[in-house]
Amino acid sequence: MKSEILANVVILALGCFFLYLTEHIKGFAHEALGGAFWPRMVLLLLVGLTMFHIIGCLRKRDNARDTETPSGKQSLEMANIRARVVPALLSLVAYGILMKHLGFIISSLIFQAVFLYILERQVSWRNLVVPFVLTSVLFILFVRVMALPLPRGTGIFREFSHLFY
Repeated sequence: MKSEILANVVILALGCFFLYLTEHIKGFAHEALGGAFWPRMVLLLLVGLTMFHIIGCLRKRDNARDTETPSGKQSLEMANIRARVVPALLSLVAYGILMKHLGFIISSLIFQAVFLYILERQVSWRNLVVPFVLTSVLFILFVRVMALPLPRGTGIFREFSHLFY
C-alpha cells in the first residue's frame, strides 16, 4: 500500500511539474484555444485523478487496518491480478507494434477485444460491441474533430484505411 501511495505522489509531482512547463508553450496566432490547451487539460485531468486515487488509497488503508484478512487470501488475489497484468501489458506492446502495420482501425478493434477478454476471462457480447463503439468514437474524435493523422497500416490494410480517411 505504501508503494502505491508513493507512486501516486511521484506521478502527482511530475504532473504538477509538467503543468508548470505548459506555461511556456506558445501557440499559433490563429488558434482559438492555443497550443497549451490540450496538454493542460490532460495534465489537469492527470493531477485531479491522481489526487482522488491517493485519497482512495488512504481510505482503503484505514479500512484495511480495521478488517484484517488472512494472508493466504491476499496472496491468491495477488496471483490472480498478476495473471491478468502480464497478458494485458503484452497485448499493449503488441498493439503498439501492430498499429504501424495494421493501421489504427484494425489494430484497435483487435486490441480492445483481446484486452476485454483478458479482463473478463470470458467471451460475451461486450467483447464484440465495445471495440466497435470505442474505435468509432476515437476515430471521430481524433480524425474528424481534432484532425490528427492516425496510422493507416501497410499494404491491404492501408487500402482499407483509405476507405475511412
